[in-house]
Amino acid sequence: HFQTGEISQNPSFDAWFDSHCHTARRLYKRSIKVVDSNPDNQRIKVRHRANSKDYRKIINKKKDDFFKRLNKKIKNGKAISWRDFKKLKSFKKDEVQTDPEQLKTFQDFYAKLYSDTHPTVDSLTKRALLEEADTLAEGSAPNETLNSPFTMDELNNAINSLKTGK
Repeated sequence: HFQTGEISQNPSFDAWFDSHCHTARRLYKRSIKVVDSNPDNQRIKVRHRANSKDYRKIINKKKDDFFKRLNKKIKNGKAISWRDFKKLKSFKKDEVQTDPEQLKTFQDFYAKLYSDTHPTVDSLTKRALLEEADTLAEGSAPNETLNSPFTMDELNNAINSLKTGK
């Protein structure tokens, strides 16, 4: 199908927005119109509130189910589509849920990682690596070279390497 200059009348919905969501959305929008035409009718207002709650409930459940399935796929090492990855990346929960036990585990891991008691590297190897890093740092360019002002040649070379019009 070829795209023309026209804007599509159908909005593009997320991957989780299925037929149940469409139906709930349709009922919700209809109830808005009915309430607008009968603002004093309490029975209609109550029905509208119920439609609104049902719509929100369905939307939130579908979103959560979709992202749980994506997370499960990722945990199981299955490939996910680029479109799904973008959805997962842009998804933001309103509230952040932090588990104190997970935070403690995180803290303990990084505290051990940088201490001398971490089991992955013995203290002799760690000391040798630190001495090697110090030796490499001594052989690197002096700070005066890195912190000196730019020369006209450096500026001209940088400007000449830019694309035209930049």
